[in-house]
Amino acid sequence: MDKALAFPLSIHTPQKLKTWQLFIVLTVINIVVLFILNKFVLTRDVYYSLLSSRMEISRIDDYFNFINKFKIWGYLFTPLLLWLKISVVALLIQLPLMVKFIEIPFKQIFRIVAWANVSMIILAIAQIIYLLNIPASQFSQNTLSFIPLSLMNLINNLHFTAAAKGFINSINVFELIWLSIIYKGLSNTGKLEKIDSAILASGVWIGIAIFNFALLTYLNKMG
Repeated sequence: MDKALAFPLSIHTPQKLKTWQLFIVLTVINIVVLFILNKFVLTRDVYYSLLSSRMEISRIDDYFNFINKFKIWGYLFTPLLLWLKISVVALLIQLPLMVKFIEIPFKQIFRIVAWANVSMIILAIAQIIYLLNIPASQFSQNTLSFIPLSLMNLINNLHFTAAAKGFINSINVFELIWLSIIYKGLSNTGKLEKIDSAILASGVWIGIAIFNFALLTYLNKMG
């Protein structure tokens, strides 16, 4: 695994896939995954199952039709949202390096984070496969928030808040793969010791997880 990850990330190895080409590939795959989610998972019947206890059928139809009108914008904004997601994480990684006067070009960190995003695409595909095998009548909020191979699946989740569930769900195999790619990419720059790469990658992941937990807690209180 080390050699496989080192190939696209190492500064000493010729890059067969340029960063902009990698970004386009990630964008296309994200759009395809989003299309499958909208077309085959979030169907009208699923909306009925999720909202029937709170809305009349006619209102659910109106809501479904309203959402469908804006789905095209989700596809159009996918490249921008993906770029922002990768850029923000790359900045979070670069800031501590700047404080320590360690020079790693932003474009190189961006490339590392872009490769790490492959693990999130694999997670999204795994979720789609899981959801495609669930009958529409059995859909619930817990169904939609299910994360394959996460810690949440091993413990009793009945007594956790939504924010706590989100945090525990973030501890999963796919996030560990993300961490390993970031760690390996930073190590391969030759600017950081392995222990420093591990600390930086873990610190950024923990920071993102805490932010998501705080945001979910705030949104739940507002709701």
